[in-house]
Amino acid sequence: MGHFIETQSLLHSTDVEIKWGVHKKGEKTSTPRANIQAKSLAILLHGKVSICFTESAETVILEKEGDFVLYDFGVFHNYEFLEDTTVITIRWPSIQNDAITK
Repeated sequence: MGHFIETQSLLHSTDVEIKWGVHKKGEKTSTPRANIQAKSLAILLHGKVSICFTESAETVILEKEGDFVLYDFGVFHNYEFLEDTTVITIRWPSIQNDAITK
């Protein structure tokens, strides 16, 4: 669901996007990123992921089913998947090209 779905679909929305993410162990970002306008909520379904908020130097590890992290727009972060992992990410609003890197 989100801005990236064709406009005729009931799943098209600029208010919210929902992403089902399947990631392999060892997958990680090389550059910190942040959303310009969207807030994000990541909910762990299974696996283990480390999220480092680079400006505060705080690291959050999601490792139990249902663990979540909520962060505002403008918060730079990196992530690394420590196990094969599935995460649901909800962002609002849903805006094309809303991410920036450092």
